[in-house]
Amino acid sequence: MATPLVLVAEDDPDLCDLLQMTLEHQGAEVVTVSNGTEVVPACRARRPDLLLLDLSLEGRHGIDVLRDLRADEALSSLPVLVVTGHGRESGVDEAMAAGATDWLGKPFTPTDLTLRVTLLLSQVAS
Repeated sequence: MATPLVLVAEDDPDLCDLLQMTLEHQGAEVVTVSNGTEVVPACRARRPDLLLLDLSLEGRHGIDVLRDLRADEALSSLPVLVVTGHGRESGVDEAMAAGATDWLGKPFTPTDLTLRVTLLLSQVAS
């Protein structure tokens, strides 16, 4: 597989940097956005292999972003890893119902992130 492109939608600058460094260390090209209104246009423009999506973004909530992605024929099959501090009772179940592929709770370790991303990207490649 060519170098995977991962779009990271995260509004916490420190966490965004950690995600970017971890993913680049894995060999991915990383593009970041910090506002929910930027996610779908960035996905349309860049066609990432994977989206890491925070649910609590400024501008547009992650659940709404997921619904827009799943309604867009060109983006409906994009794997989405929701990275969230919300528990299952407060957002994760709704995200999964809206079309998230998987989720990763905050806080997480770089190893947890690497395992999830590697698994999702391997499914894209096959």
